[in-house]
Amino acid sequence: MRCVFGIDVSSKSCNVAVVINECLVEEAKLGLDMLGFNELKKLLGSYSQPEVVFEVTGVYSRRLQRSLIDNNYQFVCLNPLRARIELTSFRYNKTDTNDARNLAYSSFHIQRQPAAPTAPIYEELRDLNRFYQNVTNDIVRLKNRLHKVLQLTFPEIERLLSNTNGEFYWQIVKHFSHPSFVATESEKEIITFLIRISKKKVTSDYLRQVAQRLMALGEQAYPAVSADSPKVTELRYYTQQLIVIVKKQF
Repeated sequence: MRCVFGIDVSSKSCNVAVVINECLVEEAKLGLDMLGFNELKKLLGSYSQPEVVFEVTGVYSRRLQRSLIDNNYQFVCLNPLRARIELTSFRYNKTDTNDARNLAYSSFHIQRQPAAPTAPIYEELRDLNRFYQNVTNDIVRLKNRLHKVLQLTFPEIERLLSNTNGEFYWQIVKHFSHPSFVATESEKEIITFLIRISKKKVTSDYLRQVAQRLMALGEQAYPAVSADSPKVTELRYYTQQLIVIVKKQF
C-alpha cells in the first residue's frame, strides 16, 4: 500500500491531499505556522511510510521544507517548470485543492527521487549570495536614479571627482545638491566640510583643488529646478541610501 501526500503551498497556508493507491482518502488545509505543521506531523504519523511531494513556491515553501527536514521526512520538491510539464495532463481545472491532488496522483505515474539532504551551511551560503545580489541590485538602481535627478539639479558635479562611487563623493553631492548651495559657502568653509567627511588621509592641496573645482562647476551650472525643488529632496534621499547601504555591505 503506497501513500502519497500532495501539498500545494500558497503564501499563508497549504492544501494537503492524501492519496493511497491512487484513491483520495483525506484532505486538509493547514497554516504555514507551528499549529499547521504540528497538524501535518500528526497526519503524516497516522500513515505508514508516507511520501511527500510539493512544488517549490519561493520563500513560502521553505517553511514547509524546514518542517519536513526537522521531523526526518523525505520529500520530493518540484521546481515550477518541471511541475508545469509533469502535471499538464492533470491540470484540467486548476485550483489549490486540485493541485494538491494532482501532485499526489501524478506520483503514481511518474518516478521521482526524493530530495537529497544538504548541510545547512549550503542553504545559508545560497541565502547570503541572494542577499549580496539584492544589495548590489539596490546600489545599481540607486546610482541610476541619482544620475537622472542630478541632470535636473546639478549635473556638472558629476565631473568633480574621478571616482563617483564612494561615500566621499556622495556626501559632497548630498551637501551641495544644488549649485546655489555652493555659492553660499566660502572656499574655507567648503574645505572644512571636505576635511570632516574625508575618511582617508588626503593633502590640504588636494582638498583645496576639490573646493576650487566645485566652486567653478557651481558657477557654470544652470539647473532645471530651483534649490527648494522636491528633486533636491529626492537627490538627498538617494545619496543617503547609498551611504547607508555601502557602509553595511560586506
